[in-house]
Amino acid sequence: MPARTDLKLRDQYDWVVLGDHPGALLSAALAARLGLSVLVLPMGPGLGAVVTKSGHCLDPETNFLLGLGRSEDHPGLVSECLHRLGVLHSEADAVLEGEAAFPEIVTPRHRLALRDHEERLKHELRRELGTDGLKAIALLEALEASRPEYERFWLELPARLTLAAGTSKTRISSLNLVELRKRLGRGGLSEAARRWSRAQEVSSFLLEKRHPELEEIFTGLWHSMNTGCQALPNAFALTEAMQMLSLAFTGGAFRGGMSAYREFVLRLARRHGAFIPPKAECRRIFIERGRLAGVQIAQRGNMITVAGGALGCAFDQAKSLMTRSGRSWSGSAQKTPKPIGWKFTLSLTVGEEAIPNGMANRVLWQEKGAPPLEIEWVKPADYGFREAERRLVFVRTLLPFTQESLSPEYQVMAAARMLRQLTELMPFLEYHILRIFPDFRAVPGSPEIPAGEALSDLYGFSVPQMIPENLRCYEGRGMGSRSDVEGLFVVSGEAYPELGSLGGTVAALEAVAWIAHRSGLPGPLA
Repeated sequence: MPARTDLKLRDQYDWVVLGDHPGALLSAALAARLGLSVLVLPMGPGLGAVVTKSGHCLDPETNFLLGLGRSEDHPGLVSECLHRLGVLHSEADAVLEGEAAFPEIVTPRHRLALRDHEERLKHELRRELGTDGLKAIALLEALEASRPEYERFWLELPARLTLAAGTSKTRISSLNLVELRKRLGRGGLSEAARRWSRAQEVSSFLLEKRHPELEEIFTGLWHSMNTGCQALPNAFALTEAMQMLSLAFTGGAFRGGMSAYREFVLRLARRHGAFIPPKAECRRIFIERGRLAGVQIAQRGNMITVAGGALGCAFDQAKSLMTRSGRSWSGSAQKTPKPIGWKFTLSLTVGEEAIPNGMANRVLWQEKGAPPLEIEWVKPADYGFREAERRLVFVRTLLPFTQESLSPEYQVMAAARMLRQLTELMPFLEYHILRIFPDFRAVPGSPEIPAGEALSDLYGFSVPQMIPENLRCYEGRGMGSRSDVEGLFVVSGEAYPELGSLGGTVAALEAVAWIAHRSGLPGPLA
């Protein structure tokens, strides 16, 4: 079906995207590819990569996306979506990072480098745990048996969301892991259910192996793979951790970080005909009898009618813009996952000689009882700087989702702790630091800090509810892709935090499947 080429704002659209979560933007591209009319609107200021006038650069988001990898051994769900959107291999190779994207896990007792192949992981685990220790925890046996099932299960998601010829338009629901077995038993999906069951049985075998070193390693792996959750669900849920480890081999990074990836997907959406008006912001969301009816933007007084849409922002942010009329089709309010933390980032510019030999581009330091510390080394050229002999170091940690964490005093204390931990991991680093942004060491208001570059300028949220969605970290299970408004889907970190960065892609496919079926089309990638 040919792509639409809207040149101006219309009165009616098939699909509207509110917010800039990568999954929501992917839904815009996929819907536009199907020939549906698509409108993309921002939902207020977020916090992506920051480049200041004085030459400072900071990226608050982890540059690792499950499913983005393009290897033949471990094809990823995101990569498959991009391929269907017309991204050529040569185009992907120019912007994707392969092995360099994979993290190194450092704990008080272990150092474990994760790469895109099981043999490397096997070598790392044997070096750290010894042959006897590795045999005792049975990790590799479980991974070998379950990894193909986990990878296949999610890679085949688009096919399960596609209606065969002559099939009635039944609701193909969210694949929430809590109800997965029950839901897979419907609609002729028994084979997928059997495969998933086998993978779970193998993974659950490790529940009997509560080895302290295994728990320490898995905690570090969980934080490195699941970038939107602070702690392992249910304290030590090895089934979820095993799934993350299995999917890790499909991971990849985008040059320039997640902000650059958003721009890339936006270009794809525009290429397929999505309309992205400049400087247009959603001001109101209209709900009639529990169904999404339309939106209103600042430059237009009348309602724009829409058939469905994706929320790429925090649900509480969108809820404040909703105007409801008539009786709701759902009697219960939407239960959203609780944010328990938010990402706090420092940026250091250092000399190239500061990088220790053999250190990975991304390191995850995990100390028991303490929040993880993520260290990411990047080339300034990836963010538009010409400083070949220098490197940017983004240091991230999780702060509690509380009012106290928003105070300058608390943030200065957290920043000082982060820098101390960093120099303990990499001795003599302090002698190579050329600048820190934001510079928490300077006195607020001092002339050495340019206007707009103080700690309070970057993280000056007055209340936790103002923290952007892409900085929030959620606890436990998500709300799924379906909201309490028919036709309005949650395509952000709130949908499936237990799936890490893959959750937004899963929610996007479910959302586009709904609008595709409603429009008489087979499915999201048909």
